[in-house]
Amino acid sequence: MEKAVIQIKTLMPGEKEFLELTSLGTMERKGNKVMISYKESELTGMDDTETTIILSEEDVIIRREGDYVSRLEFCPKEPRQCLYHTPYGTFNVTTQTLDYRVVEGEKKMELFLNYGLLIEGESQGATQIEMVIRPQNQAGTIPE
Repeated sequence: MEKAVIQIKTLMPGEKEFLELTSLGTMERKGNKVMISYKESELTGMDDTETTIILSEEDVIIRREGDYVSRLEFCPKEPRQCLYHTPYGTFNVTTQTLDYRVVEGEKKMELFLNYGLLIEGESQGATQIEMVIRPQNQAGTIPE
């Protein structure tokens, strides 16, 4: 497991600008999977929640633990049924993956995820996530 700098850009349904966050976290490789973990920020409204993203060739899983508990699965081949627990209740969620790509470079990994979301059968529109993960250097700053 290595320390990582995680830059996240999210474009929510109906928004025109990306929400951009940078977090310190960890990255670990296990076989053909990569696990990325970080604590959520106050800006997301989930500051008492830890997020773990599990990447593989077939799918991506976003697992949250804390005030918000969920396991959202994204598979380009089929919709996935999930439960999303919040302090306000539990919801049935269906994810429909529109685009999923992972690009690995020498000094960074990039994730692109575009998906539609149904909550209790109601369409919420499409969300786009762009993530760049880099090893944290010894000085604790973001490497170029």
